[in-house]
Amino acid sequence: MIVSRRRRDFPDMLRTLTCTVLTASLVLAAAADAAAQRKRSSWRDRVGLKHLDFKSDLVYPTTGKGVKRATYCVFLPRDYAAEQAKQRRYPVIYFLHGMFEDSKRFFTQGGAPVLDKLVGDGVLPEHVFVCVDDTTRRSFYVNGKQMQIEDMILKDLVPHIEKTYRVEKGRAHRALLGISMGGFGALKIAFKHPEFFGVVATHSAAILPEKFGDVEKAFPWIRQYGNAARTITSLFGDPVDEKLWAAENPLTLARQLTPEKLAGLKVYFDCGDRDRYNFEEPNTTLHKVLDRQKIPHHWKLVRGGNHGWRAGYNQRALPDSLRFIATVWRQKAATAGLSGLLGGKPAHENKGEKAGEAGKKDRP
Repeated sequence: MIVSRRRRDFPDMLRTLTCTVLTASLVLAAAADAAAQRKRSSWRDRVGLKHLDFKSDLVYPTTGKGVKRATYCVFLPRDYAAEQAKQRRYPVIYFLHGMFEDSKRFFTQGGAPVLDKLVGDGVLPEHVFVCVDDTTRRSFYVNGKQMQIEDMILKDLVPHIEKTYRVEKGRAHRALLGISMGGFGALKIAFKHPEFFGVVATHSAAILPEKFGDVEKAFPWIRQYGNAARTITSLFGDPVDEKLWAAENPLTLARQLTPEKLAGLKVYFDCGDRDRYNFEEPNTTLHKVLDRQKIPHHWKLVRGGNHGWRAGYNQRALPDSLRFIATVWRQKAATAGLSGLLGGKPAHENKGEKAGEAGKKDRP
């Protein structure tokens, strides 16, 4: 009888065990889901923006070769949507990220608190801050063999931003900011298209040698990275198209510049003297070239500075570039229309422009 009773109890025991396992599985699944939610939100929550709102993974259509659509992130003034601000328009900063990064990197690695504090302290005027995504993380922002990222920014993203947000149009109200690979992109885009931007600023710009054959000599570390060679050939062809290489190189472009060509473009760049990629050398060369070309610029070699977010260099250097941009904007605002007040013709950003048409002729 005892054995028989145990046999009858066995299905009940099995059901109890099954319910226990299912309950434990559900608890574990709920805990994992909660952990994932915390992970997804923590990088936003821990920043704690007080003066800006951040929106990520925004999409816009593109028309250029190799890319059908692209994404970006944007910081907006906290009161952007408030009733009292609906008639207000803002200047805009376009930020170009570094290699193997994306448009969220500025937010997650320490740039956002710096930006938020400078806006909150009144050092930097309220503005729209756009974090560009280059779609490949290694495009150098060039119009290359497979993709045309420069055109994507100028022909697609800038018009999209000016259509979507209340931003001021015209070069006087646009700034271009970049770090590392993004510094290379910012300098070469600004030098090629000074009609688009009133100010360009970079940190640790990854300026490549003027001749492709000098790359390994200038940067011995590049031999350790097999993907570096693949990146170069994907952008410039295999064998490398030397004319394309020169056309996209900030140093080569700088040698062709004149103050008249830049039409008042304000230039800032810095680099640490202990940059782990040795980018202090080409940045110093750029400073010397601009000096020879009599191009006004602000250059700083930062003592003890290394490279990138992890080294803390970008967080340390950002206030300087953002203050530079703020100074340029305030100077332009203070002097706008003064020539007209003094008896001359009003000054506009582009020759031949009629009043009220700023920003129309500076698009390709």
